[in-house]
Amino acid sequence: MRRAIPGIAVLAAGLLYLTGCTAGGAPADGAAPSADGIGPITFAIGKDNSGWLQGVITGWNQGHPSQKVTLLLLPRASNGQLAQLVANLQAKSDLYDVIDMDVIWTAEFASNGWIIPLPQSQFPLGDFLKPAVDTARYQGRLYAVPDYSNADLLYYRKDILAKAGKQPPKTWAQLQQLAETVAPEYGLYGYAGTFAPYEGLTVNFAEAVQSAGGSILSPEGTKITGRRSVSRWRLTTTLAGSALDGAAARRDDDLIRWNRFQPHVSGV
Repeated sequence: MRRAIPGIAVLAAGLLYLTGCTAGGAPADGAAPSADGIGPITFAIGKDNSGWLQGVITGWNQGHPSQKVTLLLLPRASNGQLAQLVANLQAKSDLYDVIDMDVIWTAEFASNGWIIPLPQSQFPLGDFLKPAVDTARYQGRLYAVPDYSNADLLYYRKDILAKAGKQPPKTWAQLQQLAETVAPEYGLYGYAGTFAPYEGLTVNFAEAVQSAGGSILSPEGTKITGRRSVSRWRLTTTLAGSALDGAAARRDDDLIRWNRFQPHVSGV
């Protein structure tokens, strides 16, 4: 069985992490599994996040011939990645040495003993975004390191707005108005977001709330806070719900959303 290899890097602003895996569950005495194993490394990452890695892996393999990295591609969708990882880790598989992990999985994986704590002194944590590093901690210990960050952007059809004589929206209210009035005139959906029933919907909702200066939970995390959260939720569900009849939005996941919009990128 492989010995767990500590991970090196992984996401920032709210998405993925790299971390070392262990084939067993959490030790009864609370001690961490050994992380000093040396040998070939299997690195698991989602297909849609792996493009930048090949050059890094090639350079590593050339300089560390006895510790070559083999890339293991997981499904594109984050839900599919989680299901595959959990199935193997629950079965105490030694298939993975290092995994690219969503920030919201840290507590689940660490509490189940599926990943091992990392030595904080070996990583320049001060060079990363603090919120990203915070999501890599569980019960005061570091279990992952930021690898990359991403942020959602609002793209618009420049050609359509020009034809309609409209300016790009600067507020959610303006977006809703354009989605409900201009888009139908051109046979388009007014707003495409990740409204499928998976974490993409949660991200869209969180962005809507936070962009209005609100927060979803109280500081102690026990209740939904403020009218802004409720009003943003109503707007999000209005846009998402109208996708049922095609009036204003589409209920897509990440890949479907991009495939629908990509042919029009030149008009952005």
